[in-house]
Amino acid sequence: MSSNRFVLIFFAIFITAVSYAQESTVTLQGGVQDVFLKRGLFDCRVALFNSDSIEVKSDIKVYEIGEDSMHVSTIYSINTPNVAGNYLIRVQKQGYADGWAQVVIPQDNQKKQLSVPMISLRKLMRENQLGEAVVQATRIKVKMRNDTLVYDAAAFNLPSGSKLSHLIEQLPGATMNAAGEIFINGRKIDELTLNSRSFFRGNEAVLLENLPYYTVKELKVFERQRLEMVMRGQKDDSPEYVMDVNLKNEYSLGAMVNAEAAGGTHERYLTRIFGLLLTPTSTIGAFANLNNTNDISRAIARGWNQGEGFIMGNQNKPSTRKAAGLTFEYQSTEKAMMGYPALMESAQLSFDHYQNLDASGRYKESFLPSGSTFERMQRNLQTTIKAAQLINKFNYLPWSLSHYLSVGYKEDKEAWDKATQQWNAQQTMASQQIDALGKIKHYSMLSMLGFSIPHLRRLSVGFNSLWERSDRDYFHRQTTALAHQSNDYRHEYTDARTTEYRVEPSLSFYQNLSSLWSLHFKEQYKLSGKSSDDQYFLLSDLKGWGLEDSVQVNLLPSNRDRLWQAYDKTNSTASHSQRHENEFSVTLKRSKSEHFPIDLTLTLPLYFQRERLDYHRGAMDTLAHYTMVALHPSFYLRHKQWSLRLGFTSSTPGLMNMIPYRDARNSLEIIEGNPLLKTNQRWNASLSYQPKWQSRRVGMTSGRAETSFVYHLRSVAQGFTYQAQTGATTYRPENVRGNWAWQSSYHTTISLHQNQQWWVDSHTAADVWHSVDYAALDGMADAALNKVETVNLNESLKLSYKSRHTKVDLLGGVLWRRTWGHRPTQTSLSAFDFRYGFNFQQTIPQWKTTLNVETTVLSRRGYGSSAFNKSECVVNASLTQSLWRDKWELTLEGRDLFHQLSNTTYEVNAQGRTETWYRVIPNYLMLHLVYKFSLNPKR
Repeated sequence: MSSNRFVLIFFAIFITAVSYAQESTVTLQGGVQDVFLKRGLFDCRVALFNSDSIEVKSDIKVYEIGEDSMHVSTIYSINTPNVAGNYLIRVQKQGYADGWAQVVIPQDNQKKQLSVPMISLRKLMRENQLGEAVVQATRIKVKMRNDTLVYDAAAFNLPSGSKLSHLIEQLPGATMNAAGEIFINGRKIDELTLNSRSFFRGNEAVLLENLPYYTVKELKVFERQRLEMVMRGQKDDSPEYVMDVNLKNEYSLGAMVNAEAAGGTHERYLTRIFGLLLTPTSTIGAFANLNNTNDISRAIARGWNQGEGFIMGNQNKPSTRKAAGLTFEYQSTEKAMMGYPALMESAQLSFDHYQNLDASGRYKESFLPSGSTFERMQRNLQTTIKAAQLINKFNYLPWSLSHYLSVGYKEDKEAWDKATQQWNAQQTMASQQIDALGKIKHYSMLSMLGFSIPHLRRLSVGFNSLWERSDRDYFHRQTTALAHQSNDYRHEYTDARTTEYRVEPSLSFYQNLSSLWSLHFKEQYKLSGKSSDDQYFLLSDLKGWGLEDSVQVNLLPSNRDRLWQAYDKTNSTASHSQRHENEFSVTLKRSKSEHFPIDLTLTLPLYFQRERLDYHRGAMDTLAHYTMVALHPSFYLRHKQWSLRLGFTSSTPGLMNMIPYRDARNSLEIIEGNPLLKTNQRWNASLSYQPKWQSRRVGMTSGRAETSFVYHLRSVAQGFTYQAQTGATTYRPENVRGNWAWQSSYHTTISLHQNQQWWVDSHTAADVWHSVDYAALDGMADAALNKVETVNLNESLKLSYKSRHTKVDLLGGVLWRRTWGHRPTQTSLSAFDFRYGFNFQQTIPQWKTTLNVETTVLSRRGYGSSAFNKSECVVNASLTQSLWRDKWELTLEGRDLFHQLSNTTYEVNAQGRTETWYRVIPNYLMLHLVYKFSLNPKR
């Protein structure tokens, strides 16, 4: 009976809360008139915008009031959620200039109606036909619209065939890394949207590499309250940084298709197609891609990042990729809080098939207390990955309801071989040959459900769940020769299964104490578990599987009984872990006021964790527990463009690291646990300053400065003991104290003239690292602390000229790295990396022809070796011709024209130096043919 009563009370509260949430609105009422006649105007279009210039409501009707036609007045009424903030109302009428009015909904507003100042519209001046004149206008590339940074796409005048990625690379203050992440003055863009709609979120490269530049009207960059905070009715201390791609009117509705096919020397090929369908409420997109170029770069102004991709990172490794995806999104025309649509539904399905054949080699010198040791390694790796993922998102703001579902499958096959040799000044200590073949299947499902009742004391409920499973079949064969010992041969088969789960309910309560102060309570519980069963079979113990038998690596006995005769009980493991985590946090916020314009946030989370591990390995059968109780305080302060963050966190070292096991299957790499590990503890602080774009006499200017400091009171380092006689290394986690890092950067962008044709971008960075770990030689009483200091100073400069048909970038940069240790055998390093080059683009409009040339040079000095101290240069070029009314496009592309692409990287510090080479795509020529099609409804 009591349970039924509880259910009835719960549903009564639920229905009351929903009804109250739907009724909590405010009416904004104002009038429209002719500025000269003072008479009301009809046939006007009225729209409501929030402070981020995002449209909240449109299609608002204008009503007529008044006694006669000579004294007529017109008014409008806007019903909008009662959410505090600054709003703008725009009125448009044909033949008149737009009119604007500002209205403020105060905190804890109790009024049902607010008045808006009268909006007076002024007629546009009549056009008169004059004699012919030629005017060369200069479009403004960058401007501020309230708090929104706006880039005019047409002002950049990119050549035919350019994509959205090419446009973003041209934006003053913008940079992109190889992963496709976008930064504006050093601040990362959190989401890239298309006409305020999500599009393949999490895979922005689809939009970057396929959306044609000619469809883009402007790019808007602004801060936006995160959706989950809006649904809770809370102010977001860390708003999202969003870039919204606004399409031209003629492309905002309709369909477009881009198809490309290319072939080149060295059997290079590329085929891709991209389609987009836009309606007033929905977006449908699809893509397919087939290539073996793994092209992470593009012509036009990639800067030295382009050179790093080729020379320093060597990410341009040969691969074959087959990918396809489909996305659908629906957004209702009705707007809710902060300009978000009342109803949003999206689904995304993607497939990926990736094949990579990689060959690499490494030469390494390690500085140890007894003198240097040397290692040479060569490896061949063939990887095949198949992946599929389905994502669905649903949001209904009137009920503050949200749901996220992700289902994924991934299959990873790999075959590799590796040969290693170690020696010192006296002798060859060890050599090893490994052949391996394996397959991993991974299944996952993630669900996140959230529901908020903003007006019932702002109560929010959440429930997240995760399930994952991995199945691994692996064959591994190794032959190890140690000094003064007989050869060690192991041929093993692994049959492993792992299952993980997590359930995470949460409850939060948010209440305004006054117009300035608010209090937030949050209770979050997490239950997670992991079960694994790793069965190892030592096939080399079976007759016919010895070293002299030379059987293939993936050969298994014909029957299961014989396979169990090779069961390796010593190294096979079975474990089950369970973790209970509970966090109760109290957050006190103070919003800025006119007399005290500072936002303050103090958060005090009390964290509890209880972990249990049941572990079986050979003769070991242990049940371990670990409990941690900690307070993780944090403080946030924001004053205008300044923000300060302070915090303390701690974490467990992981029960698996604390189990006293020993894994000696690899004679050269022995792994042990450490039952004496303690919790990790860390303090962190950051300070940032980001002024708004400002218009000065010379033009636009902006910048961003930030500095951060992290101090590890205690952390876990991978200590190791090296056996000089055999070349074997034993790895064991150890607690260390005193690791710290200080990082600072300043990014500034300046236009040198009001016409914004000349731009200067500068990025200055300074990093200081104090690294502590353990290194010891076998026979030493205690492991020795190994302390290394590193200082990096980096300056990058770009001077750009962007006229209507000519674009030139001059690039330069220098990185100084100083590193030293505290042991006599450690070598100090003071080295310089110089980067410089230029990008040139010229368009001949009469011929519709564009030439691109890109040059990047990297020089290294101070590395103490002629092999390390060298200069490398990569030159890329392309010639593009538009055909048949810009429907077709032909491009001849040349990569690494002078065959200077380096396949070697170098790393030197106080612990040693390493030279690594990779197999990379050779230089090639490729011919591209592109077809563009668009179908747009008549307006």
